[in-house]
Amino acid sequence: MIRSVLDTNVLFSAALKESGTPALVLELVERGIITPCISDAIIAEYRDVLGRPVMLPHARRAKKLLDLMAIFALYVSPALKLSICSDADDNCFLECAVAAEAKYLVTGNIRHFPKNFSAVAIVTPRELLDRLIDAGLA
Repeated sequence: MIRSVLDTNVLFSAALKESGTPALVLELVERGIITPCISDAIIAEYRDVLGRPVMLPHARRAKKLLDLMAIFALYVSPALKLSICSDADDNCFLECAVAAEAKYLVTGNIRHFPKNFSAVAIVTPRELLDRLIDAGLA
């Protein structure tokens, strides 16, 4: 299992479109190939964003994704506080990745993050799938 932190935009996109690349990433969570890593801050953001009025038409799918995270995620309590992302709200994802010793941080907004941080590769959902396919895991 490959430890990965999923930015909220990955879940948001997967809730909006069940057949896109972000949805495939969540399918790999269900299949046990990816272990999502979460923290209190990440869960709070997931719930906030997926609970917004714009998500009402996709509420069933959003709930399924939150349930999926609750079932399969590795929960960590980051001790390290960072302040390096261009969007301060994104620091919690890097903090979680470091605490969980995650291999990847998966985001649709890679410009908000450094290219790599510590041993964590910052990748888009497409880049993650390509790497897993190349490794024979997806």
